[in-house]
Formats: sequence, structure tokens, C-alpha cells
Amino acid sequence: MRAIQESVEKSRQAALERTQLRLQHESAEKEARRREEAARLQKERCFQSRRDLIKAMDVAREEDALVFLEQMRGNLDMLVATDEYGSTLLHEACSRGMRKLALAVLEQTKDDQEHARLLFQRDYRDQTPLHRAAAAGNGEICLELCKRKECRIGLKDRDGRTALQVAKHWGFSAAADAIFRAINPLPELQMQVKPPEPEEEHAPEETQAKRGMWGPERLPSISMSDHLFCLFSCLRVSQA
Repeated sequence: MRAIQESVEKSRQAALERTQLRLQHESAEKEARRREEAARLQKERCFQSRRDLIKAMDVAREEDALVFLEQMRGNLDMLVATDEYGSTLLHEACSRGMRKLALAVLEQTKDDQEHARLLFQRDYRDQTPLHRAAAAGNGEICLELCKRKECRIGLKDRDGRTALQVAKHWGFSAAADAIFRAINPLPELQMQVKPPEPEEEHAPEETQAKRGMWGPERLPSISMSDHLFCLFSCLRVSQA
């Protein structure tokens, strides 16, 4: 009888454990679906916010775009999200020459290396944001991009051109100069200015002797005969 009770108790315990496992599994599935739905909604909001930003950029309203960007501060996934052409917000800002917006995007990712790296990814034409800034002819943006370690200056696009070659191709000297200076930095000039040495105090006789080196007494002497010759020469010229 006792063995039967123990068997029943074990069966009941096993059934209870199976029920708990099933409930845990169902709860995990619900949590996974909830997270998946939250991620989907977040992604949708991300792309919607990006579309709003692009609309503001399309009508050349950089200040409006900055407002949208500030409202979404901290949403780094939105910053690195790409459109159907593989462009991030940094690509778009550089293409339009919007320096403030480009710097604001870079500022938000300065403490996140992974997202900062994704900002500089290539688009469908293998162009980086630096290529876009060079094609827009904006030297200031090119200079700021080149300061970032994630910016690989020597990458070539689908046409086989680097950003420097793109700037030269379109005749944008300011952009080309900024990229060239980033590739070939000039050495820093160290100027050493020595303070003037204090004047030494000389004895009156020594000072007078130094002055005498350049005084009238140092001029070549002229004899009396030379004076008379000059005088008679002047008289002849005046009589003539």
C-alpha cells in the first residue's frame, strides 16, 4: 500500500513538473513574441522618424532636421539605419552639405564605437560619407570626417575613385585640400623666441670708443691740397 502511495505521489510530482515546464515554455514564447513586436514597432518608429528627417532635409530645412534629431536622442539604431540605397543619415547630411546635422549625428555616436563604425559604412555605390561630402564640395565636413578614426580615407567607390579623387574630379578645391591635408599632415612648427639679452653697462671710455668707431673721426682724411684742388675745380666750372 505504501509503495502504491509513493508511486502515485511520484506521478503527481512528475505531472506538476511537466505543467510547470509547459507554463514556463509558454511564458517564454509570449515574452519572445512581445519583444519581437516591440522591436518591430521600434524599427517602424525608427524608419518613420528617419523619413521625417529626410523630408526636412529635402526642403533644405537643416534646423528642422536638427529638432527631429534631438527628439530622438539616444536612438542610435535610427542613426545607422539605411534606406534602400544603403545610405545612413550621415550619408544624407554629407550629400546636402549640412554641416551642423552631420556633426550632430557624429556627436551622438562618439561614445559607441559599433554605431560609429556603422555610420561610415558604404552605400550601394560603395561610397562612404566622405565620398558624399567630397562630391558636395564641402571642405569643412570633409575635414571633420577625416578626424574620425572610423573614417577610412583611402576607400574606393564602385568607379574606383577615392574621396580625394572625387573632389578633384568635380573641381572642388576646398574639399580636395581638406582631404589632402588629412592624408599628408604638415609637421608642427616649433618657434623658439629668445628674450632680448639685457644690455651690459660699459664704462664711459669704452662707450665713447665704440661710438667713435662710427663717428666722423673714422672717415677717410682729406689733405689741404685736395681741398684746394676741389675749390679751383668748382671755380672753373662756375666761370665756364
